[in-house]
Amino acid sequence: MYQVSDQSLASLQKAPVDFTATSPFLFDNDKVQNVKLTWKGQSWMLAKTDKDKVTAEASWKLGDKDLKGSEASPLLDQLSFLHTAQLPQPASSQSTANGEFKVEIGLSVDGKDTTEVYEGKLSQDQVWLAKQGGEWAYLLTAADVQKVADAYAGKPEEASK
Repeated sequence: MYQVSDQSLASLQKAPVDFTATSPFLFDNDKVQNVKLTWKGQSWMLAKTDKDKVTAEASWKLGDKDLKGSEASPLLDQLSFLHTAQLPQPASSQSTANGEFKVEIGLSVDGKDTTEVYEGKLSQDQVWLAKQGGEWAYLLTAADVQKVADAYAGKPEEASK
């Protein structure tokens, strides 16, 4: 028989959300050609100008501002890092269309250009977000979405808080 502290056992106590993909955005940064982000009526466009280069080596534009790959990568990561703290819900159970948050990601996969569209609707201080045609809706905080918008708006001091 072994004696184990409560503290040791606490790390083994997991909730169902601990075993679930909690980010609505799953993409390979190197396949991204552009991102159009819209939040509360304002839009920003991040576009790769060196289409055949990987993200870190490519030149990018955010609106009319030129960016290096090292400046564009964190903007893509901002999307990847958005996650829910709750179990995703079936997309059919949440209204997400025509909301305040929309992300359109242009990808080049195996020489074919595709666009993935995500739509989110604000409800108090939370946003339900789902990929068009996707199975799941993810509950994000409006504050986290605002941080992403601030980063795309060129307010890095806000995005890092």
